[in-house]
Amino acid sequence: MVGLPSDWRDVEDIVQLAAEALRQGQRVALVTVTRAVGSTPRSPGAKMLVYPDGSIAGTIGGAAVEARVIQEALTAMGSGAPRNLSYTLD
Repeated sequence: MVGLPSDWRDVEDIVQLAAEALRQGQRVALVTVTRAVGSTPRSPGAKMLVYPDGSIAGTIGGAAVEARVIQEALTAMGSGAPRNLSYTLD
């Protein structure tokens, strides 16, 4: 399929999990890699779902960045405001 990331089935699973959580009245944050420059663990389109307890489904790659993103996602869930963040991998 043209235009889908190579791991599109993972993306589809994450979207289904997000829909299920919302049907159950649970807040979740959907994290999406929108741009990647150079060598990165995951490509644009990679998704990760963050639950209110800090648990996740999926991965955006890189434990250090994921930990920071999880904290930002929890904050975003609390405020209800979307975020567009940028990280530099060391």
